[in-house]
Amino acid sequence: MALKRKINKAAFDKLSKDLQAEYVEKDGEYTLDVDGWGDKSDDNGALRRAKDRAVEDRKAEKKRADEAEAKLASLNDNDARKAGDIEKLDKSWQAKLDAQKAESDKAIAAKDAFISTTLVDNVATAMAAKISTSPALILPHIKARLKADLTGDTPATTYHDANGAAITAEALEKEFVDNKDFASIIVASKAKGGGAPDTGQQRLGGASQKTDDGKPVSLASLSAKELAAEIASRKEANTD
Repeated sequence: MALKRKINKAAFDKLSKDLQAEYVEKDGEYTLDVDGWGDKSDDNGALRRAKDRAVEDRKAEKKRADEAEAKLASLNDNDARKAGDIEKLDKSWQAKLDAQKAESDKAIAAKDAFISTTLVDNVATAMAAKISTSPALILPHIKARLKADLTGDTPATTYHDANGAAITAEALEKEFVDNKDFASIIVASKAKGGGAPDTGQQRLGGASQKTDDGKPVSLASLSAKELAAEIASRKEANTD
C-alpha cells in the first residue's frame, strides 16, 4: 500500500496505529513524518520502510489468526476425542455390569436349584421312607405333589392334592397311606393309623419272598423281574 505524504483525518482514521504513528497532525492535516523530504532517496526509503512495516503487520495479523484458528480446531478435536473416550468408557462399564449381572443371575439360579432340590427331593425322600416299605417306588408320586416356594422371605415346601390344591403335609401323607394302589408297600403301622385296609405284615407272606429271619424282602433289592413278581404276589395276598 503506497503512503501519501499528506492525508485528511478520514484517511488517517482508516490507517493502522503503526502507520498512524508515521504521520504528524497540523491544522487538520496529517503529514508523513520523513526526514530529508527534499532528498528523493530519503523519501523513497521512508516510504519503503512504512510499506514494509505494513506488510509485516499484515503477516503478524495473519499469523495470529492462523494460530487462533489452529487452536480452535485443536480444542474441537480434543472435545471430540474426549466425547469418544467417554462413550467408549461407558460401553466398557456397561459390558462389565452386564457380565456381573449374568454371573450373579447364574449364581442365583444355581442356589435356587439347590434350594428346590432340598425342599422337594429331600422332603419327598423323607416322607417316602416314613410311610413305605419300598420308598423308591412311591417317591416319584410324592415328588409330583411337592413344590418349592421361593417367593417369600423364607423358602418353603408346599404340598398339593391330585387337583393341585394346597394341603398340609399330614393330609398328603394320609392320602398315600389310604391309597389302595400303594397298599402293598405301605408300612403296616401307617396303614392302620391312616385308616387304610389292615394289610398286616403277616398277610404279605403268601408267596412273597422273605429274608432269612422271615420278614418280607426289601423291594429295592430286587431286580425288575423279581420286583414285578413280588408286587403281584403281595396284591394277590391282599385280595385273599
